[in-house]
Amino acid sequence: MNTLEHKYFGKLSFDNANEIGIVWKGEVDGIDVTMWYDEDVEVMKGELDRFALFLENIKDNIKKATEALIETLKEDREYMDFHLEECKDAKLPDDVVEFVSQMTATAIDLWIGDSEYRITMDFMILPDESDQILCVTFNERGEINAVDWES
Repeated sequence: MNTLEHKYFGKLSFDNANEIGIVWKGEVDGIDVTMWYDEDVEVMKGELDRFALFLENIKDNIKKATEALIETLKEDREYMDFHLEECKDAKLPDDVVEFVSQMTATAIDLWIGDSEYRITMDFMILPDESDQILCVTFNERGEINAVDWES
């Protein structure tokens, strides 16, 4: 059995990942966090350390993600305009900065494998009314790679 003990995540078992590859679930500042594992990849302690550091600095990383959301929506308001039209009763702000300030980080995914990114953070506006997500992706150095609209 391939197990690894980590000071932040505890004992992780990589041989027994369930069929969807989840090896750890937790919560940081009220945000659900899931660690995913591609069984064909060797797990490095340093990668787990980087994940832990990212989570330990979650407030700074949310701030970075929020700044990226603002820049993205200033360039392309499609996500924002969609919600202004579809959720008229919510009286969402038409200002990008105010709109982003009302968005909520709803999930963080940590990826061990050959993925192009290592960490994703999902943001939503009105999560009870809309399943539309703006996903901020971070690379292994904690730098933002992209912001993508998903559902």
